[in-house]
Amino acid sequence: MNTAAQKRGQTGSPSDQWSWPLDVSRYDRTPLLSQQEQRAVAVFAQRPRDRAAVVAEACRQGTLARLLEPLRDALAVTHGEERFKVHSTYLVLRKCARDGRPFWAWERETWLHVLGTSMAEFFRMHKPGNPTDLRQYLIAVAYLLDCFSDFQALGGIEMASLAFKIFGRERVEATFTPVLAVSAQWGYSRKDEAAFRSVMAETLLLNRSPHAGDLTRPFLQGGAGTRHCTRMGGVGRTLVHHHHPSAAHASGYEARSAARRSLAGRPPSGGHNTGAVHPRTGGGAGGGSQPDVHWRFQL
Repeated sequence: MNTAAQKRGQTGSPSDQWSWPLDVSRYDRTPLLSQQEQRAVAVFAQRPRDRAAVVAEACRQGTLARLLEPLRDALAVTHGEERFKVHSTYLVLRKCARDGRPFWAWERETWLHVLGTSMAEFFRMHKPGNPTDLRQYLIAVAYLLDCFSDFQALGGIEMASLAFKIFGRERVEATFTPVLAVSAQWGYSRKDEAAFRSVMAETLLLNRSPHAGDLTRPFLQGGAGTRHCTRMGGVGRTLVHHHHPSAAHASGYEARSAARRSLAGRPPSGGHNTGAVHPRTGGGAGGGSQPDVHWRFQL
């Protein structure tokens, strides 16, 4: 049976409007575990062989319902494999057992401990044997429950893959494709594509929407977007100024600046202009017109 979150968060085509799928205010976010909850969650710290069985039993008993419901809702709208979602639920509740608090009460440092500041740190925390992709599911849960989104603090994560999990691959690719086409006509090569995709994915995630048309001039210039992200670590301030580990083939500053210009429909100043069509005005060397990438920003 589909949950309400699934119905809100998943749509049929990439052009459909996407809205934030979860209302965290409806959950019981009491920052302390009751005695009953403490007893029920303790089983998650006992290293069982079958994590799925432990999660299923907790669901059946119902004592941890206020913790399980938001986790289920967040994972229901996360695109991916069911087995990773079960593992993610187990690891969050195991940390609740060890920490003695519900995840709603975790401060930034605790989330960093759970998510890891690198893949190596993640495995050091959760021990080898967990699937490599599992970390992204935990990051998705933290993001969707509005608990953590300081992506820069997590080291080298695949931003495009995370955006696919949150928004759906088709929606994200529908935003990437015309922007990458414009950047190519501005003279950027295919070796820059990974950097562009990473920066664009992070920008969409920080703006909490897969649609480029939802980006605003203040956000792209680091104003409103920065203020929105300050409570999660001020990562908005670094969008254009710091090199992302996954952007190995391009200068961090150049890739971020170019991606922002592409999203805004503004050609580069200097060396990369090939005489291609300006997206706002049409015309140019090719004589055609650019795809409409939402050139509404008018920067």
